[in-house]
Amino acid sequence: GSSAPKGGLWDTPLGAVGNAAGNIPITALGAAFGGAGAEAPKGKLSPEELVHPGTGPYPAHYTTDPSLPDKTIYAPMTPPPASVKMPVIVWGEGGCFKTGTFYAPFLIELASHGYVILANGPPTGSPPTTMADMGKLMQTPQTKVSDLLDSIDWVVKGGGKKFGSLDLERIATAGQSCGGTEALSAAYKNDKVKLTFLVNSGTLNAEARPWLREFKYPVGIFNGGPKDIAYANGVADYEVLQLPAFMANLDTGHGGTLFAKNGGKFGKAVSSFLEWTFRGDQKSKAICLDPKAPGSLVSENWNVSAKGW
Repeated sequence: GSSAPKGGLWDTPLGAVGNAAGNIPITALGAAFGGAGAEAPKGKLSPEELVHPGTGPYPAHYTTDPSLPDKTIYAPMTPPPASVKMPVIVWGEGGCFKTGTFYAPFLIELASHGYVILANGPPTGSPPTTMADMGKLMQTPQTKVSDLLDSIDWVVKGGGKKFGSLDLERIATAGQSCGGTEALSAAYKNDKVKLTFLVNSGTLNAEARPWLREFKYPVGIFNGGPKDIAYANGVADYEVLQLPAFMANLDTGHGGTLFAKNGGKFGKAVSSFLEWTFRGDQKSKAICLDPKAPGSLVSENWNVSAKGW
């Protein structure tokens, strides 16, 4: 186990953000964690872009439910037809921050494709747009692996029905950076979880990495290339996994494109991965795996690896 509960078995301590002050755009986050790559977003989003309803068929937003305290729920604003079964994603925030709107543009985008996402932390207003905002976030409490498990228990026990027809056979754990290690810990030996995906994340506790061999369900890793401080850890995790695994890297650095409109290229890549793995959509599978497919990740400068599919 780990001496620190924040990241559970995979243990990510909350580190320094670097220059967490001033009106520096949050898109410079990558520079504070190893450098910003050529694909890193520039500038700040407008208030409208921060809450754009996504590009999927079900315009989405975030809300709360009193029966699931300290969580932010991303879902289509109008429940899709009952025939549309919506997988559920439980999400750990970057830094394991207890703020459910940290990556609102990205999570709204995923939800707009017909997913319900239970993010750790309550809404705390608009997502951060400057490094000064990031500094304030660092003063907030951190979440624990149990927060993700609580979300799973809530939905399994019938929570969230008002959002539409939920697919409890397709529950994923996921998260960015520290939240990704929470996702690994929540999925470990948990048969309720059928998929795990990490964003700018990977195992920091090398002693825990061999336990990845025990995972039974697919894992996706979406990182920001060699400038991402999680890059080497993500590559090492991928090499250890002995089940269907997918890894994609875009030259962004540690912030990815999660702060871009609709989550930018990370929003598209993760949506395609989910549509392929959870819904069996062949066009989405081709986008992920076939460099020659229209709109493929490779054609958009992703470096892609896959095994076991």
